[in-house]
Amino acid sequence: MKQIGVLFLLFTLLTLACKDDDTTLPEEFVGLQYLPLKVGQESIYKIDSIIYNEFTGGVDTIRLQLRELVYESILDAEQRKAFEIGIYQRANDTLEWRLIRVIRKTRTASKYELLDNNQRTVPLIFPVSMDKKWDVNSLNATAEVEYLYKSVNESLLLNGVNYDSTLSVIQLDEENLIERQFAEEKYALGFGLIYRRDLNIETDFDNNILSGYDATVELISFSN
Repeated sequence: MKQIGVLFLLFTLLTLACKDDDTTLPEEFVGLQYLPLKVGQESIYKIDSIIYNEFTGGVDTIRLQLRELVYESILDAEQRKAFEIGIYQRANDTLEWRLIRVIRKTRTASKYELLDNNQRTVPLIFPVSMDKKWDVNSLNATAEVEYLYKSVNESLLLNGVNYDSTLSVIQLDEENLIERQFAEEKYALGFGLIYRRDLNIETDFDNNILSGYDATVELISFSN
């Protein structure tokens, strides 16, 4: 009986070990729902950009709206489920949407792949975890660019909406005496991308901005 008990204990421990190594983890655990994909899904964003003109010294403000509409699901060349998405743009909500390009998103158990302008990148990897780093260009021939999870599963208030669980991806963060470059994206569970900021400015030694831009993208409408 004692031997049977020992064998049962060993079997239980081996079973638990196999479960810990299981790669088919629930979506809620690995973070796949930070990138929901469904035919008919629509996301609308507002874009606010400040342009600093180095020749005139002027400052221009540009406001646009961007729409992502999931057209259909297909099988890609590797027989994986992928989604074709139309990207539309307009100056304000009184104008008709204008299609500017079509992209493709593929979500696997380990990464989110984006095919845009014939270049494949990896904007997210799974499972999500704090301070994890990866090369966004691992699937193309361009130079390595390291992304970083700066925050994971944190609540965020944005445009009056309280998102229970969000993550932040730092894509670029470089600064010297006369230059500042920063890029960040935020994703919310069940919504996908909700925020992006691109900052690229040049200053003098007194920190006066000479040229560059500062652009933010914020989700204002989502439906699926």
